[in-house]
Amino acid sequence: MHLRAEHKGILLMIVGVAFISANDAVSKYLAERYPLGEVIFLRQLAGLAFILPYALMTTGAASFKIVDRVGQGWRAVAFIATSVLMVAGLAYLPLAIVTAIAFSSPLWVAALAGPMLGEKVPLKRWVAILIGFAGVLVIVRPGGPSFSWFLLLPVATALANAARDILTRKLSRTETSMSVLLWSALLMLVVSAAALPFGWVTPTFEDGLWFMLAGCLNMAAHLGMISAYRHADASALSPYRYTSLIWAITLGWLVWSHLPDLWSLVGTAVIVTAAVLAVDRGGKKATGRATN
Repeated sequence: MHLRAEHKGILLMIVGVAFISANDAVSKYLAERYPLGEVIFLRQLAGLAFILPYALMTTGAASFKIVDRVGQGWRAVAFIATSVLMVAGLAYLPLAIVTAIAFSSPLWVAALAGPMLGEKVPLKRWVAILIGFAGVLVIVRPGGPSFSWFLLLPVATALANAARDILTRKLSRTETSMSVLLWSALLMLVVSAAALPFGWVTPTFEDGLWFMLAGCLNMAAHLGMISAYRHADASALSPYRYTSLIWAITLGWLVWSHLPDLWSLVGTAVIVTAAVLAVDRGGKKATGRATN
């Protein structure tokens, strides 16, 4: 039964990251044309317009109940930080580069799983984590001729993303998936609305449709990933997030003609390899499981 549940969690994660990759591509298109706060606000508004009716029809308003208010609050802060930093990075950097650096977050998950989730972190995993961070440095190349301070945006995204994932795993023991998704999205909407007076460009009808698509993809992606943590351990799911790298490179090439250079590909390969090693199942016995 545990194996069957884990397979379901893995499938949900794969589908979720496919949706988030498509959402990132649409968000990059919009962030190049509209202010950051407006992109996040309209994307969240469209997402809530999609998820609220779905939730009311399937799980009912009872699924919105909050049990752990503090945990929900901190998860919302991490969710907001991840979204803002990600969209900001997409506005200035190629999709594949942002995705590669941001998806070093499983390394942070592996590093923080011990103190925050009670998972065993063996020496082998710490070595893999350090190797993965070396891969990030290969891509960023601080002090090199191709270095840009904008490259620090996806680095910060990775840390915020790891905090969000760990908090999601903890909340899955007491909160419903819909509750976690809804309250983070609502707080995001409020925060992004505060930025609207500082920049607004009226969207065209065509771009309005893209905003709606981004919102739907974003909500569906996060609902899938939140649900995945209910069925499988954080360490088991982390490697499957890297399927988004395939989508990011493909979409970046098809839409923007962006292809990572050799060093970026090498750094990406190092990060992925290290992350797979870092989430070696040796520490699984110490991992807590979701009960609902």
